Amino acid sequence: MAKHKILKVRESVPGQKQGYLHFVRRFDEMAEGLKFTGFTLYDTKEEVVWINPKAKAGSHDLNFYAFDRRDYSELNQILNRIAQREAEMREKGYDLAGLKSFNRNVWLDLSRNSNAIEGIFEDFDPDLLDFRTKLRGEYAIDPQSEDFEIFTYFQRLTNQLDKVAQNNDSVVIEGKHKRHTLSLATVRHFVAFKYIYKCAKKDMRHSNISPEDFASIIHYVASLLAGQDFVTFRKMPVGVKGANWVVPNHEKVDDKIAALCEWVLNDKGGKRLHPIEQAAIFAAEFIRIHPFMDGNGRTSRILTNYIMIKNEMPAIAVRGYQEENKNEYFEAMNKAIETHEVDDLIELFYNAVLDSAKKIDECLDYIEAKEAAKIEEDSIVPPKKERIK
Repeated sequence: MAKHKILKVRESVPGQKQGYLHFVRRFDEMAEGLKFTGFTLYDTKEEVVWINPKAKAGSHDLNFYAFDRRDYSELNQILNRIAQREAEMREKGYDLAGLKSFNRNVWLDLSRNSNAIEGIFEDFDPDLLDFRTKLRGEYAIDPQSEDFEIFTYFQRLTNQLDKVAQNNDSVVIEGKHKRHTLSLATVRHFVAFKYIYKCAKKDMRHSNISPEDFASIIHYVASLLAGQDFVTFRKMPVGVKGANWVVPNHEKVDDKIAALCEWVLNDKGGKRLHPIEQAAIFAAEFIRIHPFMDGNGRTSRILTNYIMIKNEMPAIAVRGYQEENKNEYFEAMNKAIETHEVDDLIELFYNAVLDSAKKIDECLDYIEAKEAAKIEEDSIVPPKKERIK
């Protein structure tokens, strides 16, 4: 066997040669059942990761993704700068509530037609605190405690959405210049993101989420988006229009989602990767499985933000339905699923994270200027009025 890139990496780690040889034997067995596709990628790619590596060699339960490592130094620099700036601004007593609003909502794909809300953002301050407060106070409520139970919180949000449905299926938000009417679908996206934001923050603190818990979150997100009490996995075959790959049989959905959840949370699986790599592979495998009859794209884009936020990355919006980049999104997704090469999708996710980070940095500029102007205004002492004799 010729020396491959991954072989050189493994040999450079002392004491890992035996484990590497075991990996090679296992890879050869699994590639046999993948019509030798694996051998080509193994030759050329630096990283090969397996979903459900415990599955029997040659079975349809196996799937893998391959990619070359990329440089994250530019992103790391800006994220470090943001963290330092936040710490300094908090020390000065600046109000950073708007930053939370910006990070949570601006770059989220809130609705299937992303353009539906862009005009709304322009009618509020850049930090969007007022916009978020008006939605959160009545519809996207917080959990009752930091250590909340995910099903109880899901039920509370569902009850709030039921109230929206009883109010002509819309919500009216007062902007600076005009009133904005949000459809129920848009509000559902906002609430579903609120749900995974809180779940991700909780799981980041406790790090004890199980694959079963994560599978439940998947169901709850799909249910919030659909406006149903509980959306089940599909019970019949489906196809994806324009795709050159076949959706797995519906009888395999439960097992494949269970394997994917296990992979995401496993130290030897998704957790060993960069969060962007983990999120891109999760998105590709989720779309390949197509667990629900409808809404798989919207659900996957919400859930990838769970992975981002849990790993302290900025929230992103990979807008598959926006004209300017939908072809890039679908081409990268289809390539990842069809050829097992996920480089293009990772690059797309990376650019989205980098864009969000830059916008957060700009938001800090806005807040800093706003707070500085406020301090200067407060420091001006009005002249004393002369007493009338």
